[in-house]
This record gives sequence, C-alpha cells and structure tokens, in this order.
Amino acid sequence: MPLEFDASEIDRITDEFAAKAGQLESLVGSEQMKTKVKYVLRPLTDDAKARIHSLTGHLRDGIETRVETHIDEPTYIEVGISYKRHRKSRHAHLVEGGHGGPRPAKPHPFWEPAVEAHYDEATQALEETVMDMIDEAFR
Repeated sequence: MPLEFDASEIDRITDEFAAKAGQLESLVGSEQMKTKVKYVLRPLTDDAKARIHSLTGHLRDGIETRVETHIDEPTYIEVGISYKRHRKSRHAHLVEGGHGGPRPAKPHPFWEPAVEAHYDEATQALEETVMDMIDEAFR
C-alpha cells in the first residue's frame, strides 16, 4: 500500500518565496536604496572633501557615490572620483600621491586617510542597509 503526501504546501512556499525575491529585486533597484547607500557612505566622502586644499573646487566636486542597478546584473557601487565623469578632477592621483615634475609637488593625501578612517563603519553600514532591504522584502 503506497504512502501519499500532500505537497501543495511546498508549492505555496515556493511561490511565496519567488514573489518575495521579486520584491527584493525591486527594492535593490529603487531610488530609495540608492539614496540609503549614498547616505551611509557620506561620512567617507565628506571626510575626503574636507581634507582637500583646492582653489578651484574641482576635486571636491568630483567626489561622489554612484549606484548602478540593472536586472540580471550585479549592483555596482562606486565611491570616489570618476575620471570619466569628472574630467576636471583627473589630477586627483597627482594631489594624493604627489609628483616629480615639471613642477614637483609633495603628496596631499585626502582619499586614503578618509578610507582608512571610515572603511569599517562604511562596510558595516552597507551590510546593515542590505539586511534591512531583505527584512523589508520578507515581512
């Protein structure tokens, strides 16, 4: 005599999980998430901006946090200066590390000290933001 089991509960759970995963994917690509990521990385970018001694402000203007999300691709977070988007900030590495000429300049680090000072808290804040999104999707 065969044993019979009702597996409809497994199907319901699978369908519910798929719906929650869709909600999570929507949250990851939302403006709300991008705003949260920029907010939690702000202490790092603000510190770097505060360390810059500049006459033009181009380096300060070039420091930003960018979040890109695309369906079926990893979320991309870039924090710092993008030479592609901020052409007037292309000299950032020369300010950070100094250079030998034609008019030598000593290093004036602004990015590395800010990263060293805020890396752990930024990483923890990003992890908490992701966990909050997961909790929100699965409530």
